[in-house]
Formats: sequence, C-alpha cells, structure tokens
Amino acid sequence: MIFFGIKNTVFLLIRMEFLRFFREPSRLIAMIVQPLLFLAVFGAGFQQNFVIEGRPEISYIAFFFPGILAMVVLFCSIYSTLTLVEDKATGFFSYVMQGPGGIFGAILGKSAATTILAFLQAMLFLPLMLFLPIELGRVNFSLLLLALLIGSIAFSLAGVMLAWFSKTVSVFHAVMSIILLPSWLLSGAMFPLDGNRFFWFLKLVNPMCFFVSILRSCIIDYGFDTQKDWILISIFLVVLIVSFFIIFMEEKRVYAR
Repeated sequence: MIFFGIKNTVFLLIRMEFLRFFREPSRLIAMIVQPLLFLAVFGAGFQQNFVIEGRPEISYIAFFFPGILAMVVLFCSIYSTLTLVEDKATGFFSYVMQGPGGIFGAILGKSAATTILAFLQAMLFLPLMLFLPIELGRVNFSLLLLALLIGSIAFSLAGVMLAWFSKTVSVFHAVMSIILLPSWLLSGAMFPLDGNRFFWFLKLVNPMCFFVSILRSCIIDYGFDTQKDWILISIFLVVLIVSFFIIFMEEKRVYAR
C-alpha cells in the first residue's frame, strides 16, 4: 500500500508539472529563446577573437555550447521549482504530504518532475550540434546523456531544497538572483577558468564548474581528464540526497506531533 501511495503521488505531481508547463507558453518560449540568444549573441561576438591556447581548431561556439546545455539544465531545474513555493503558500503541498504518498512521495514527485523537465529540455538542444562547428564523430553521446541526467537530478534537488526554505516567491527570486546567474557565469561556461587562484578555488566549490567541464569533455574532446569532476559532482549529488533525507526526517517528525 505504501509503495502504491508513493507511486501515485509521484505520477500525480509529474503530470501536474507538465500540465503547468504546457499551459504557460511564455515559460516554454523563454526556456528555448534565452539559451539561443546567448549562443547567437556571444557566439557571434567572440567567434573571431577567441583562441584556446594549444587548441586553435576549437571554435568559440563549440567551446560555448556545453555551457549553453548547462544553462538549460540549471535554469529549468531552478525555475521549475518556483511552483513549489506557490504550492506551499496556498497549502496545496501540505495536502499532498498528508496524502497516501506522505512526505517522501511529495518530495520525490516534485524532484522527479523537475528532473524530467530539465533533462528533456536539454535533449531538445542536442540537435543544434548538427548546425554548429562541432565534430560529431568525437562526441561521446553515452557519457553526454549520463552527464545531463546526473546534472538534471543534482540541480533539481538543489532547486527543490532552495524552494523548500523560501517562504515567499520574492525570497526565492532574491536567492536566485544571488546564486543562479553568477554560478553559471563563473563556471567556465563562457571563458576558461585558468591562471588565477580565485578561479581555481571556484572549480572546487562551484558545482556548475564540474558540470560544464564534464559536458565540454564529452562534446569537444572527451579525452580530457575529468575524473575529478565526475567525483566532485557525484559528491555534490550525494550531499543533496543526504540533505533531503534529513529534511524528510525533520518534516516527518513535525507532522507526527
């Protein structure tokens, strides 16, 4: 009975999130147009002046495209959890947590819905590689899909956690303005993070750095040594999962009173 309750709750929240997504055409358009604008504007602007030392054959657009994929995953993962803040404010999520799936089913369902949306949106951008100066024969598609899936899970969990502790939509937006765009800009998505101790420190503490580095190694040269990045993003994912377990236990204790 518990399993079916959790399963039904998860499917319900996934269905609701997709209905919300497709009933808001502006949200869908923004999620598609924004990365394309970044790629077109910055790609065209830096294409002639950007050269990677020792790798002159790599164009800026090819260098920048993995950062665009990371942007799609990050922005979709975070902004999709905005609905959690609204559901908590209206009391809907409280009813879901008191349903057959309980707190675990509610949190799992919201996280799964956000993960699926982020992963599918990233998949929509993969065909762009056919029209960009990227050597498809050197793209490691299996690792690329795995990296996108792990990134979608990790940043969806991060988004749900931030939304969980945001009391209002304005607080959520304030936190996002401080964390969201800076974490992407300082991830190496637009320019290499080399030759500076501050950037070296960022590579160790900014999860987006690991994610962008892994995606880039899969797309333009999967011979790069990214073992450390895989380990760091796995640690980041484990920390998030443990944090959610702690939240689950705390909420369960509160509702048991």
